[in-house]
Amino acid sequence: MKPGAHLAFCCKSMAIFAMLPSYQAIEVPHDIMPAMLPNLEIDDIVRLRKPHPCGGYEWKVFRLGADIGLECTRCGRRVMLPRRTLSRRLKTIVNRLEDE
Repeated sequence: MKPGAHLAFCCKSMAIFAMLPSYQAIEVPHDIMPAMLPNLEIDDIVRLRKPHPCGGYEWKVFRLGADIGLECTRCGRRVMLPRRTLSRRLKTIVNRLEDE
């Protein structure tokens, strides 16, 4: 590849981008939107679709952020899952601990 070839490609793509109309939001029908992660809180118990190798299905939420921290209620193993992965694997929220 020639040193100037990459630059020419970038300039071409920028020129094409400049010809596009301004960005507008597109409405996406609800039936094709990805499922959103429900509002979780620390100490919630969630049930995932597949069991942990120890045999447990239930996990306790111990960290919230870009990744969700889960602790197996049966063996105590801690794992971190990205929000998108958790939203696919989540079956139900078993219970929420009430503030005392």
